[in-house]
Amino acid sequence: MDLLFDYPLFYPLRRAFGEGRPLREVAEMLANDRMYRDPASLVTFVDLHDVPRLLNDRGATLAGLELAYTFLLTTRGTPLLYYGDEIGMRGGGDPDNRRDFPGGWREDPRNAFEPAGRTADEQAVFLHVQKLLKLRREHADLRGARTENLVTDPQTFVYRRGSLVVALNNDTAQAVVRLPVGGLGQDLLGLCGGPRLEGGVAVVTLAARTGCIFPPGAGSARKRGMH
Repeated sequence: MDLLFDYPLFYPLRRAFGEGRPLREVAEMLANDRMYRDPASLVTFVDLHDVPRLLNDRGATLAGLELAYTFLLTTRGTPLLYYGDEIGMRGGGDPDNRRDFPGGWREDPRNAFEPAGRTADEQAVFLHVQKLLKLRREHADLRGARTENLVTDPQTFVYRRGSLVVALNNDTAQAVVRLPVGGLGQDLLGLCGGPRLEGGVAVVTLAARTGCIFPPGAGSARKRGMH
């Protein structure tokens, strides 16, 4: 078989991003990648037709869903986007998780295929996923570079994919992380303030339940102090 759904990763993803449990479980599961012939070929997901949608989990939030997609579209694997998650659709067990997408037929009361037919929350999720997909298309490192872990705290996970650094904060409070890298540029998602250099170490402040993607800064030199 050439491809497999990455169910071993799915469960810690749902616990972390759906229920708010420790994000470190995700990093620990990824440490098992040596068991796979080609981890990049695994199909990664947080929702599909066989399980309730992430927003159906107890305590799940739109911020958690957006953070899940920041991870999914910046880590190794072949990401699967289940229809409706791009606008934050809800749904329990089958068949509730297969609700009709709003729109597409003349008699539908609203059409979420168009911005005017989406709620403010739906539009926010849609734009976030759209931006992530655009960045993944523009930066080959997000699709094929090896992953180098920089920080794996209980609710903070920072990793490097080639020239880009991805920082995730799954906590309900802001987090400040110190990264063993040189200068970093501005967050490509526009969600985090600019990193600052302190003694050759990049210091980044992450808002609660937020993920950011940093390119290299002007004249920055890569340092390999932690794996």
